[in-house]
Amino acid sequence: MGGLPLQGFASGGRVCTLMSWSDGAKVPGVLIDAAHPQRSVKLRVMADSDGSYIVRPWQAKEKTVSFVPHASVAQLDECP
Repeated sequence: MGGLPLQGFASGGRVCTLMSWSDGAKVPGVLIDAAHPQRSVKLRVMADSDGSYIVRPWQAKEKTVSFVPHASVAQLDECP
């Protein structure tokens, strides 16, 4: 599923990414865009490991990460 949004992995995950959720996706509320609940807020994808994307909000001051199962993601895109 990689492509352009995940190219930043080699340089520390610097590409801003939006995730569109699959039907029935189970993701932490902090990652859901309140204005467009079918997609994420802007995210920094830190890694792709063991069937999950390891992410945190793009400009977050906290270092807390969330694990998003691949099955919860219908589409990845670069931020506008």
